Amino acid sequence: MLHYFALDHYSTESLLIMLMTLVVGGCFVGYITDYLLEKRGFGPFGNGFLAILGCFSGVYARNAFVGHVYGNELIITELVAASGATAMLLVLGSIKHWMSD
Repeated sequence: MLHYFALDHYSTESLLIMLMTLVVGGCFVGYITDYLLEKRGFGPFGNGFLAILGCFSGVYARNAFVGHVYGNELIITELVAASGATAMLLVLGSIKHWMSD
């Protein structure tokens, strides 16, 4: 499974750091997004789940379309994951808002 996300070349410590960042960041983003969107959001756990799903989608898309970016790859991977989470919440929140009107 790590091969599909191009994470198989990371060390165990780097993978644990990314996993902890993903879980803590997903929970944090879920609660902050729920506070900001109020009734337009999906609740704190729904927003957190969508943020984590967006992180996986962003990392997968980067590896599918761009490939490996050598250099400071851990920071680039985390930035792409954060961008994917933001895009997922933005798009699905907009669709929910559009469907409810």
